Amino acid sequence: MLIPLFSLFSPLLIAQNIEVKSEYDDKGVIKFTASNHSKRPYFVILNFENLVGTCSDMPGDVHRVDPGVIQLCTVMPNQGSSPFTSYSYRYFSSDPSAKINPDYPYLIPVKDGSTTQIIAITNISTILSRGTPDNWYCIGFKMNAGDTIFAARGGIVSDIKESEQIKGQNYWFNSDDNFIAILQDDGTLACYTNFEKDKVFPRIGDKIIGSQPIGIVSAGNSNVGPHTKLTVYHEKTDSKSIECALMKFCVSSIKPEILLPNNKYVARHYPEVVTIGMSRKMKKKYLGE
Repeated sequence: MLIPLFSLFSPLLIAQNIEVKSEYDDKGVIKFTASNHSKRPYFVILNFENLVGTCSDMPGDVHRVDPGVIQLCTVMPNQGSSPFTSYSYRYFSSDPSAKINPDYPYLIPVKDGSTTQIIAITNISTILSRGTPDNWYCIGFKMNAGDTIFAARGGIVSDIKESEQIKGQNYWFNSDDNFIAILQDDGTLACYTNFEKDKVFPRIGDKIIGSQPIGIVSAGNSNVGPHTKLTVYHEKTDSKSIECALMKFCVSSIKPEILLPNNKYVARHYPEVVTIGMSRKMKKKYLGE
């Protein structure tokens, strides 16, 4: 989202839960800070026009703003010049500079040891309310009514929708599907869909790990029956497009592979994969050591 330009003397910039402001110190240095009043992280990019001075921020720098206040950058005025600039900022739910690891081992998001059939999904434009990305990728997993959906990778819950779902047979791409969005460690968002109303387990801001139960699948609003869809993506700096990840999943070993439509696979929640990125303390706790 693009916020119109403001001068340094304008009121605070407010975009939903993000607040950006600038302050002078006694040496004329301008300090830019961002306050996050929500329970989940956002990503902020500052843009300057008519900049007078030296800025510690490089064009396009992405700042992760966790709940609380952080300093974004400073502007040092040139000698004899007026320390004035206009600026705008954009904020994102995912990291627009995220680097996707194409070989990251995802867990199949169904119960460990259970079998699921892969569903071919060819369009997502109505889910995202925009044109389909060039590299769009989404994968579906068939389940049984009442089954639990598990996290394929850890992260922080960034968004949840739990409302009455539209019943019928023609809502395969219904944008009103209940969902959970999880901000993963690499800055991408993982969006899981088709939860029963009031059957989502975590709350916004909760930290979760891979293989953790996150909710109960809906009994089914489409002709394919109970299923969950998973899309992993991040926004781009143009604020108009996204980049999706071609996910690979653990099946017969911790070495991941691409899952093929209509094939059946047994989910394996390997501890070696679940504990990726954990601190030594967390890893010992999870493994019961």
